[in-house]
Amino acid sequence: MSPRRALPAVLVVAVVALAAGCSDVEDAVKGKANEAACSVAQKTVDGVSGQVDDAIDEIGADPEAARRKLAGLRDVLDAAQSGISGEAKQKLREVAAAVGNLADEAGDAARGADIDTSAIDRAQDSLGEAVDGVRDFC
Repeated sequence: MSPRRALPAVLVVAVVALAAGCSDVEDAVKGKANEAACSVAQKTVDGVSGQVDDAIDEIGADPEAARRKLAGLRDVLDAAQSGISGEAKQKLREVAAAVGNLADEAGDAARGADIDTSAIDRAQDSLGEAVDGVRDFC
């Protein structure tokens, strides 16, 4: 094969090798971004879980205080989502939604409605599933 004919073949091989290398770099970057997102999601969930449990216990005695705590924890979860993307963000969004549902129930009770224990139980179940979703994904 003449050098002129070999040059295009060498260029094709080089381009293919470069593209494969870029894919590896892209995968590595995506992996690091996912690890960082999971770290944020996991730490946030771990940080608020106990506080959510405490606020739920408080709904019967002081539903307005429980509502404020739960709304604040939902805000923390919402803020944590702003710096991440992908599936970790979606999982964190599900936790925030469940905490928001609990805050709504506490707010209803604070406005004088009877405490809907079945709705609170459902919201707690949703929260547990959402927390497990973060932990399983990450």
